[in-house]
Amino acid sequence: MRRFIRHVLPIALLIGGAAPLGASASVAVAAPAAAFANPAPAVQPGIREWHGGRGMFHLSHRSRIVLEAAESAELSSTAHTFATDLSPITGRTLPVVTATPRADDIALRGRSADTQLGPQGYALDIGDILTAEATGDTGVFYATQTIEQA
Repeated sequence: MRRFIRHVLPIALLIGGAAPLGASASVAVAAPAAAFANPAPAVQPGIREWHGGRGMFHLSHRSRIVLEAAESAELSSTAHTFATDLSPITGRTLPVVTATPRADDIALRGRSADTQLGPQGYALDIGDILTAEATGDTGVFYATQTIEQA
């Protein structure tokens, strides 16, 4: 199994290890301010490549799990499993929708043209929108597992 995370800009990922996401009405976790000091989260299996940055992602009452229309059929099961898994972690039930992602959303994309990702790899881009990109459903599933652990 191969884990691959790249293009990670603002990350303390979802939780800094102390408080669960969704513990308040709007959760914002900021990366450390000290000169891009942002180590990779401790997840299993470990992350192969990491580029930490600064910024924050908000999981709010507006947050959704978003699929593109062309991919909704193939990613629907993974997206619903992810929503179910996130519920006890965050205290929120995120709807799974087919739409254009907006701030505070988690976008799942399974048709990446990035051949470096391989069949099980994925890239997380975290900013106002948390985007998990892979070349298929397996990579998207692994990305959701990393998000849950972090």
